[in-house]
Amino acid sequence: VRHQTWNNIQLSDSTIVGIGHDITERKKLEEEEKREHKKLLAIFNKLPIFITIIDSNNQIIDSNDFVRERLGYDQEDINRGDLLTRLIQNDSTSRLGISHIEEADNTWKNFNVYTKSGDKLITSWMNMQLNDSLKLGVGLDLTELKQLEEQLSLAVKGGQVGLWDYYPKESKILIND
Repeated sequence: VRHQTWNNIQLSDSTIVGIGHDITERKKLEEEEKREHKKLLAIFNKLPIFITIIDSNNQIIDSNDFVRERLGYDQEDINRGDLLTRLIQNDSTSRLGISHIEEADNTWKNFNVYTKSGDKLITSWMNMQLNDSLKLGVGLDLTELKQLEEQLSLAVKGGQVGLWDYYPKESKILIND
């Protein structure tokens, strides 16, 4: 199937001339671009990490589905422009969060954030500059990992679990008391 676009032009002697352009290749490229965009959007929204788009005023202006699902905030909440203050409910921590966003230096920092329902999550965030006016924030939910670490630590202290270290180069195993 070929795609064409046509223009008809009427000349001064009332003759009508039709001019056609074959746009098949352009249509194929547009369809491929739509498929690629759809694929990238699906990846963006399905990744189990927090992804936020931040404007030049350090306000979160968009996010992936994981942010909205895990934190309970919808697009309307994000559009209000105060999501960061609601996520980080402590003024001094909020200032640290804003400073971390402003720096956008690709380093990771841990922050406690709060869901819309008030649950505390332990997270780690990295921010990067995308262009002059936009930054990208990437966050990991460490809550479950930190809870497991705490349980393991308590079990080790209580003597319910033993730990060992294996050093393959020396073929040595060290067991804790």
